Parts: sequence; structure tokens; C-alpha cells
Amino acid sequence: MYAADPVDADIIVSRADHWAFAGTGLRNGDALRGLLGYEVDAMYGGGPQPVERLAHSPFADQGAQGRTRFADMTMYTAESGALVFAAGSTKWSWGLDGYNAPEWHTRRASEAAQLITRNILDRMLQSQTAPRPATGRLPSPVVLLASAVAIAYVLRAWIWRRIGRNDA
Repeated sequence: MYAADPVDADIIVSRADHWAFAGTGLRNGDALRGLLGYEVDAMYGGGPQPVERLAHSPFADQGAQGRTRFADMTMYTAESGALVFAAGSTKWSWGLDGYNAPEWHTRRASEAAQLITRNILDRMLQSQTAPRPATGRLPSPVVLLASAVAIAYVLRAWIWRRIGRNDA
């Protein structure tokens, strides 16, 4: 659940023995530098069971006179069998590549974050989920309308570019 923003801190590993960290060499207390923020999430109350906390990361809450709070990286398996992972940080993607660095932010690509993501995606691809019953229904009218509008804008921009208009 949403905890705070803005945050710029490190993700601190708390369950290095979990399979998601396999091959990373990380130990409990190790940091994934600069990957906690801009917005962060934390566990409140019970949550879905059995939820596992993989990282518990301290940060100074800017809105509460610098009080130390914690953000959490979590994982659980849903009733359907689907694996649900939450990095607890919108900056997690910064650890996956150098996109927009150094123009928009410092370089924060992390081999450990890349391997954790690979481990999780590999496990997700191996998971067996319960089949969803076919409903035979179309998406909601809102989804259909939004899709039609998006298609119209993309086509308009493509056509205008082809005929040389740049005000698309």
C-alpha cells in the first residue's frame, strides 16, 4: 500500500535466503543503492496470506519532519496460483537499465535487481494458474470506447506524419 513520496533511498534486503535472490550474492542488510523511491509502498496490517516481506527499507519521511519509516518489497501467491510481486518502489525499473540516465537521474542500473527480476519472471512463467472461465462477453463499453479513441489518435498522428504535417 502507498506509504510516501518523495523518497530517495536504498532497498535493504531482509530475506536473502528467498529464491528471488538466488545467484545475487546478496545478504540480509545489503543495499540495492538508489532503488527506493520516488513513491514507496509498505505493508500495513495482514495483507494477503501468506505474504512474504523480502526487503524492509528505512527512509526519512519528508512530510513528517524526517521521521524514519519503512518501505517493503513483498511477494505472495494468489488463490489462482498467480505469483504477485511488489518491489515497493517506483524506482525499481531504474535498476533494470540505464534508460534516461544521466539526463533525468543518476545511473542506478543494478545487476542484482536485474537478476532478481529475472528470477521472479522465470518463476512466474513456470507457475500454473487456475483457468479463468470463458464469459463470452466483450470488454466493458468504457474499455471499448477508450480503445477506439486511442486507435483514432494513433492513426491521426500516423496519417499526419505521412502527409508532412507536424502539428499532430
